[in-house]
Amino acid sequence: MVAVLHTGRMQTSFATTPPTAASSTRWLTDTDRVRLLPQFTVLRRDEHEIQLGFDSAEAAVLVDPEGSLSALLAVMDGRYRRADLASLAPQLGIAVAEFESLLAALTAAGLMELPDLPDQSECTVRLIGLGPVGTRLGEHLLRAGLGRLLLVDPDRELRWARWPGDRDRVQRTEHWSEPRIDEADLSVIVASSLEIDRAISSTLTRTDHPHLVVRPRARGAVVGPLVIPGRTSCLHCGDLARTRTDPAWPRMLAQLCRIGGAWDPLAADWAAALAATQVLGHLAGHQVASAAATLELGPVDWQWHRRVWPADPACGCCWSAG
Repeated sequence: MVAVLHTGRMQTSFATTPPTAASSTRWLTDTDRVRLLPQFTVLRRDEHEIQLGFDSAEAAVLVDPEGSLSALLAVMDGRYRRADLASLAPQLGIAVAEFESLLAALTAAGLMELPDLPDQSECTVRLIGLGPVGTRLGEHLLRAGLGRLLLVDPDRELRWARWPGDRDRVQRTEHWSEPRIDEADLSVIVASSLEIDRAISSTLTRTDHPHLVVRPRARGAVVGPLVIPGRTSCLHCGDLARTRTDPAWPRMLAQLCRIGGAWDPLAADWAAALAATQVLGHLAGHQVASAAATLELGPVDWQWHRRVWPADPACGCCWSAG
């Protein structure tokens, strides 16, 4: 059996290529139960093709020339452990090596349920700054089951008191470095100015602490970058790139950090919802769109685009990754 897996724009051939230890993808162990994600309905396109999912943008198509995959996919429903399916595969006409390659391809494509994903109820997020976006973002995260939210905000109106869920999950701190930076899995900086204070982002980068930036712009919003020290570029990388293009950028940046930015209500809703998806995706171990990039909502046409910020060799924030 040789099958070809198409997922959106991706096409992967697999026959006898098992996962490697160097891969960053989580792999199922022999004792893990094997289950396709429930949203990927198994559909038969014809006698030689099986489709997983019905959305053409996300669907995966398996080329099944021998017609042996249907029976195997039918038992990938959580009833069996990986080792059990490896023993069962030959009875279904599929060699063990082919089964392992299929499982690796499905896992790499994000089609398998991975039981070892972090539990959001055990995660902590530090939210620096509330306002309309921070308040909505906090609500989204608590409703999604986040374990603990550390709040840093000078506003004494206590907007967070109306948030859903157990109040024990919300803890207020007086400074963004308290109680300790490493007590949170991720920090989100929601700016009330047009740019964030680089003292915060540089400290978080130096202490290897992941952080996401959210800030307003004229009738729009910017979500990102998500900085994962040692793996992605940081804000200083972006500043170096801007300075090469415009030598006046450092002087303007100092001013922008002090200029308040008004949140457009629609842009605030967009930023809060999008930031929540980036936070939850990162906590679940996924590569998210805002990593080393900004997701920018335009002020005129209400279209958004993604701008990538490569690591700058002069910065050194990713030296450890090399």
